[in-house]
Amino acid sequence: LLVFAFLIITISKFFYSQRFQGVLSILTSDKYTSRSKDKGPLNFFNILLSRHQISILSLFLFLWYTITLGKDYTQLPLLYIKILIGYLVFEILKLLIDKIIGYLLNIKGVMNLYLHRKLNFKNFLSILVLVLCFFIVYSGFVTVQVLQISLWAIIGLYFISLAITISKYQDQILSLPSYFILYFCTLEIAPYYILYHIAT
Repeated sequence: LLVFAFLIITISKFFYSQRFQGVLSILTSDKYTSRSKDKGPLNFFNILLSRHQISILSLFLFLWYTITLGKDYTQLPLLYIKILIGYLVFEILKLLIDKIIGYLLNIKGVMNLYLHRKLNFKNFLSILVLVLCFFIVYSGFVTVQVLQISLWAIIGLYFISLAITISKYQDQILSLPSYFILYFCTLEIAPYYILYHIAT
């Protein structure tokens, strides 16, 4: 899985070097998000990195869960498949709900930009998690504390990205404050909070 994930990253960087650099610089620059003509999720570059994102984040959750419980992750391949399918279904449903909300509130343009930036940041985050997974699997020195710190660091980075994104679209958000608060609490915080408590 790690070799396959690394292969996807290599192909993405080789054939789409400019876009790939844009994803890597997303924390410091918004040029790729604002100028990219491929804001839909179905162009090949986004498909490649989304495929990587789903598989590698699922792998991290799998490693975190099994090691935290003191289990041998090499003996539980079906659990990884269950986590992978669950995460994939979760992301698809969340994307569909986001699209529906954008349509109902007549903010499709802003919502598409928001989703595009969020997708790019998740892809960026998955590249960092790939390095982390290599360390977990091959270092031979991984404690539960290290895994917990890593998990909270990933969650923290994700919400920092949301804060940066919200600040860029604050004018549109302030025009619909009640809808935004409802959206943010129900679709950005609650699902991950529920998933965390299910896992723990």
